[in-house]
Amino acid sequence: MLWGDYKMNLKTVIIIFVFVAVTINETTARKKVNPEGEILERLIPNFNKLLRVRPFSSKNISDPVRVQVNFYVRSMRIVGYDNEFSVQLTFRQQWLDERLSFQSQDSNIRYLTLTNSKNEIWQPDTFFSNEIEGKYHDLMMRNEYIRIFPDGEVLTSIRISLRLSCPMNYQNFPFDTQYCSIRLASYGFTTRDIVLAWKSYDPVEVGAFPASDIQNFELKQFTTDYCDSQTNTGIYSCLRVDLKFQRNFHSYLTLVYIPSMMMVVTSWVSFWITPKAVTARTLIATLTLFVLAIQTAEANNTFPQTSYTKPVDVWTGTCLTFVFVALLEFAIVHYLSNRKENNSSTPARSKIDENAGIVTNVVGEDGEVEIQLKDMSPRDGNRGHQGQMEAVSGLAPNLISKSESSSNILDVVSRIAFPALFILFIILYRLAYFV
Repeated sequence: MLWGDYKMNLKTVIIIFVFVAVTINETTARKKVNPEGEILERLIPNFNKLLRVRPFSSKNISDPVRVQVNFYVRSMRIVGYDNEFSVQLTFRQQWLDERLSFQSQDSNIRYLTLTNSKNEIWQPDTFFSNEIEGKYHDLMMRNEYIRIFPDGEVLTSIRISLRLSCPMNYQNFPFDTQYCSIRLASYGFTTRDIVLAWKSYDPVEVGAFPASDIQNFELKQFTTDYCDSQTNTGIYSCLRVDLKFQRNFHSYLTLVYIPSMMMVVTSWVSFWITPKAVTARTLIATLTLFVLAIQTAEANNTFPQTSYTKPVDVWTGTCLTFVFVALLEFAIVHYLSNRKENNSSTPARSKIDENAGIVTNVVGEDGEVEIQLKDMSPRDGNRGHQGQMEAVSGLAPNLISKSESSSNILDVVSRIAFPALFILFIILYRLAYFV
């Protein structure tokens, strides 16, 4: 029994020894294969100690942490007239935390990467001060990483989508230029603890996203600046990106300006139609006014609603005025034409010179003047013939002026005046707004 127990104990010791040896070999091999894991295992016990405690410089403990920031703009979008815009960013921050410095015998390790950094190491409490709504991207995995360099330099990168406030000025709409900004600040740490700074090179990078994403705008330029704010709790560091957007005018040209211009020109067709064609002229004048009013109302529903007058309001209002005045012009022409017909329906006879034997009869609807000459008595002789010629020559200007209708003159003047005034308005409009 003793020998048997001894053999069993020996087997147990051998098994335990083999198991320990295999475990040690596997651990050693794993460390050789993944030296990053070895370093992280050594640093992990310190993470809980680092939580919520900002790093301090070994040279001067009172120095604030300098956090360098840069953006990579993946996409941008301005929708409607809600005084806001959307942007998708890759947001990066970099600072020095000497507590995370490490040494590695493997020279190929340039940095360590953490993909799940929540509550593991200290990070700046930065936030976007003009944010309306924001979200992280984590469909497959959270789009975020942290890189720790051997000297303790920390780089964080995260992909976020933001809806930001952007108060817009529409006093020059649709030829306006809008200025929007992205503001980043420290929430709880004052400038004694954290100082935000733009990266020395490429602080803002803009990707090659389609211009159609901005919708009716073109990004002209962007600049970086500082916007530190002071409150009763201290001074807080702040960074700002100013974006300049130029509105694309071409879409409004096809939506508003060309259609309204066509309606105004169409209303001038009535000036070339005889006043007797009452139905045709009435239809042209009323239909152009009706169609233009509908186009203006539909367009205004899509424009920003403001308490002040915009250039597009001046344009549509002036076009409506031109079409309405063209309708009034036809009403005046029709009135003058009817009054003339009423006056010419009863033949008017005026005796100019009985002795000379000349009698004028104004007969007919068109105001035709008929001159009838009586036979001269022999006693008149040459004197009567001479008086007849003088009377006819004196009547000629009066007869011509009576034959020209006032309504026709008004149409002729309108054919020239309306286009000239409208062209003048276009020139002044361009000089005033479209510069």
